[in-house]
Amino acid sequence: MLAAADHSILAVLPGREDRAVLSEIFARLRWTMLTTETLAEAVSALDRSLIAVVITENRFADGGCWKDLLSQVQNMMDPPPLIVADRLADERLWAEALNLGAYDVLAEPFRADEVLRVFESAWGEWNKRCLASRGRRKRLAGTGGL
Repeated sequence: MLAAADHSILAVLPGREDRAVLSEIFARLRWTMLTTETLAEAVSALDRSLIAVVITENRFADGGCWKDLLSQVQNMMDPPPLIVADRLADERLWAEALNLGAYDVLAEPFRADEVLRVFESAWGEWNKRCLASRGRRKRLAGTGGL
């Protein structure tokens, strides 16, 4: 079982049904799931909370898309993995998402086993990167490099 500590999952999903399914899946793991529907709301949530994983719809209610959110995430100090979700998740979307830096693609409707497999892998990757990054920053601070 993963330890959530004070980390959250950000789900950028306009569909109430999709949010409910993910909420049920992550409640079993005792993770906090923040939900937003627009790019602006997602960016605000990223600024306010420690987000470990982002699961995002392909397109947002305000006209933005996952690529806009990915560029925001990639500018963060310890960027959380971004997982793209779409009802038409095909090889083209998967290839584009991975080539641009997204972590993975999930097909909708969500299946608990698939969501958990991708999420646990993404969280593990983020956690390793954060621990390594914090270690580097501590070493640099100790040598006066920061």
